[in-house]
Amino acid sequence: MMDKHEPDTAAAPAVSKAEVEAFRAALQRVTDSEAFAGSRRMSEFLQFTGQAALEGRTEIDQYEIAEQVLHRNEDFNPLDDASVRKLASQVRSKLEEYFEGEGAAEQLVISLPRRSYIPRFRYRVVEETSPEQQAGPAASGEPRAQGRRRFGWWLVPVALLLTVGGWLALRWAPPPEAEGGQAPSAIVILTQRGDLRGKPLDVAADAVRVGPELEQGEDAVVELTFAPESATQQAGVMVLGDADHFVRFGQHFKDRAMLEQSFEVNAVPNQNQSHFLADRLGQFGRPRWLSLRRDGSGYQALISADGFDWTRFAPPVDVPGLPPVQRAAIYAYNGRSDGPSAVAAFNGFRSGPAFHNRPEGPFRAADFPAWREDSDCGANTSASLYGGALQVGFAPSAVGCNWYFTRPAPEGDWSFATLMDFLPVSGSAAGLVVRGTGSGSTHLSRRHFHSNMLTLERTHDEDQRINDFPGAPPVILRLDVRDDILTASASRDGRKYVPIGDGVRLTGKRENLRIGLYTMIAHWTSEAPRPPARFRWVQRLVERPEPMQRTGKP
Repeated sequence: MMDKHEPDTAAAPAVSKAEVEAFRAALQRVTDSEAFAGSRRMSEFLQFTGQAALEGRTEIDQYEIAEQVLHRNEDFNPLDDASVRKLASQVRSKLEEYFEGEGAAEQLVISLPRRSYIPRFRYRVVEETSPEQQAGPAASGEPRAQGRRRFGWWLVPVALLLTVGGWLALRWAPPPEAEGGQAPSAIVILTQRGDLRGKPLDVAADAVRVGPELEQGEDAVVELTFAPESATQQAGVMVLGDADHFVRFGQHFKDRAMLEQSFEVNAVPNQNQSHFLADRLGQFGRPRWLSLRRDGSGYQALISADGFDWTRFAPPVDVPGLPPVQRAAIYAYNGRSDGPSAVAAFNGFRSGPAFHNRPEGPFRAADFPAWREDSDCGANTSASLYGGALQVGFAPSAVGCNWYFTRPAPEGDWSFATLMDFLPVSGSAAGLVVRGTGSGSTHLSRRHFHSNMLTLERTHDEDQRINDFPGAPPVILRLDVRDDILTASASRDGRKYVPIGDGVRLTGKRENLRIGLYTMIAHWTSEAPRPPARFRWVQRLVERPEPMQRTGKP
């Protein structure tokens, strides 16, 4: 029997008052509409169950609806009386009719999942980006037309969805907060019949998308927007050895929306160590961040509402027997049921070290075997894990020295980024570095030149810089390599990126390149107080993960 573990640490954050009022207003517009005007019982059903949803309830039984809506006596027996089920079915159909007709312009959609009496609220407006448009700072610096149109999730024309190999992977992106920036497009998977559980490999060709190798100590991370309503729609993040060896964490609709952490070894699903938790915010269709951390044979699932503050979902699971080579992956499918398709939109898919939810104390680079710590500062520098970040600081006596935390740069094209909080003083800098034998070094950093700047520095002193964001907030610094051209950009939210200078051609031998974090203190600086650099994560970004090979190997 599965362990339905519901730890307090995984409790979802509360919905804001503004959101609750928006949901309540949307509910009132529906009950006031012509679609519901002809049935007092349907309106009362929706008002009663909608209020329960807004109060955070995850289930209502038929007895309560019979009493509160149908005004039935204690002799009501759902085994003999289907009146509640029939009323729910009528409301479900009427909601679909309303949002396809009279309420087609509504951005907040209310639906009633099958086998549930709790309505779900979600935002249905998404934006489509042509697959030919490559979002993000790695593309050409020439401005591009956005080329987006809006559509409802259930109004996608069938002709757009079908390809010879299966469902078309539509590209989706939320709008940038302001004009003038590129919003990285999401990876969208439309769920279909199929599953990885057991020996059969019957998932659709694009149902599992595979990213780079996930090394010891690293996290596979993604932001998922998914509102499953039918059994057994599911989507999430995965550490994949092959189709018979994996660990996964995501959303799974069973008798209701759930969060699930489970794994499989030798094509045998583990029942005893699986964890399920009622998905308290799933009915609102709000995105959430999911993470799986690899630590030896242990795997820790973590969840976040904003990608910044994380909580542990459940105790780590020990999974001996996975292949040595494991990859970060995402998945979305229907299981072995013939339910309708659901849209799973993945943003910010990445893999690499994250420093939150780790024991505080001195930093141990050995916990990340693929990475290497170097410093020419000796005892004048300190690196520690503190407050959810890797904190690196210099003693007042330190001058003219550097600290690095790097790994070999991948072959071909790649993108790396870090979330950094740093207030520079004159002569100090911190950020990302690319360095290698015979190729010099390229630094993307925050530093102080009369005012705070974001700077792309090269060995030959051909610096390019832009003004820092007002207030020097935590910043995401990003380096991309495409066809041996390195470009730099920065973002304060992970969606809108600002380019920094022009592309830089990499020279020398690519196999000697290393990519990672750095911080430095100049030889001419004073002994004034030096705020430490705080790195939340440094990870490889994955914009085009590959479909899992049909042999089952990643």
